[in-house]
Amino acid sequence: MATCQVCAREIKLTEKGFIYDHGYQLPDIGWKTNSCKGASYLPYEVSCERLNEVIDEMKAYILFCEEELAEFIKNPPIELDAIEKKSAWDKGTLVTYPKPEGFDNTKHPVFPKQQKYEFEYSRRRYMYEKRIKTAKENLMLMKKRLENWNKVAV
Repeated sequence: MATCQVCAREIKLTEKGFIYDHGYQLPDIGWKTNSCKGASYLPYEVSCERLNEVIDEMKAYILFCEEELAEFIKNPPIELDAIEKKSAWDKGTLVTYPKPEGFDNTKHPVFPKQQKYEFEYSRRRYMYEKRIKTAKENLMLMKKRLENWNKVAV
């Protein structure tokens, strides 16, 4: 067992000393990737090269998300698609909400059922902001692990 450079979990090593393939669940987001970006690389105890690469990727991802959010706020979409469900078991129906005249993207909807575009806009904006916040938190943890890295024989 050794530590994955990216997710910092204890993972088995292959016969050649690389981290076995494993998934990674992002904190606060709830989805799991098919494979962690640290899989098939040397463990943290031996190298921090992959961690450096992923830190650079994370910085680029945060910048992309921030630009995407800024564009979303500056130019709210003319229409927003959403899945409308009648119950938790309902597969839902795709509906399109047109942007209402005089839409103010600084206000949060009070009655989501009457303000469907406003509610969907607010939900998406929140998801952008949450994605950026979580990515920044993960980046901070990765940078801290990088600062603490010491080459130690496995």
